[in-house]
Amino acid sequence: MKKKTIMGLISIVAIASAMMFAGCVEEEASVSTPTATPYPETTLPPTSTTTPLPTASPTPTDDLLKITEDDIKRANEAIESKNKELDAWSIPGVATFNLGQDSAQPEDIFVYTLIKYHHKTKTMPPASVVDTAIEKILGEYDLSSWKLSAIRSFWIDYSTANFNLDELGSEDKTIESFQWYLDVKFTERQKLINKRFEAFVTAEEMRQNAMQDWIEHERKIQDREEQARLERDCYQVLWDAEWAIQEVA
Repeated sequence: MKKKTIMGLISIVAIASAMMFAGCVEEEASVSTPTATPYPETTLPPTSTTTPLPTASPTPTDDLLKITEDDIKRANEAIESKNKELDAWSIPGVATFNLGQDSAQPEDIFVYTLIKYHHKTKTMPPASVVDTAIEKILGEYDLSSWKLSAIRSFWIDYSTANFNLDELGSEDKTIESFQWYLDVKFTERQKLINKRFEAFVTAEEMRQNAMQDWIEHERKIQDREEQARLERDCYQVLWDAEWAIQEVA
């Protein structure tokens, strides 16, 4: 993949990281506690001057939220591996199975960002935040509906799965989850292919039925023409016979 393309893919995760961060912080915001009102004529002791604790949270630009060129390389390797795995099920001349791509696409990097965020922070991005991010980040790419469906279907299963938090964080586990997403993406792609094939089969059946109707119609016309010819021949024989009788008489 060209460096310009790689950097372009890396750039799309900045907004995703920010949205994941903002969404998760909002989900975990603590509820404010009511302040007690002193009784009348009660004088409170002066508040001691203390240094407040820092309230700044990690920003979405921390290293753990960045997608690096190495991440994209691993994603590409996962796609290559999945294509080889699927191709083993292909039937030459009948069916070919693959992801329909050789490298990571914008939607793949988007999902990789979500997975990496979850694995590194051990915080699951809320589904509502993910839905919003899909519209804002991937909307400009004019992706096919089946690709967006793949993301949503995967995230429904992924976000409700039980994870051992102690196992999260390793590159192998991140790729394992990404491979899971690729399986869902392949399934959605096959659904589209199957629908197109079914439509083709239906259209072919309609064509063959129409052709058969036309052949039947032509056969009936030929039968009627043959019947008319036979009738003409019969009348001709009768006329010839009548003429012969008259000649003899």
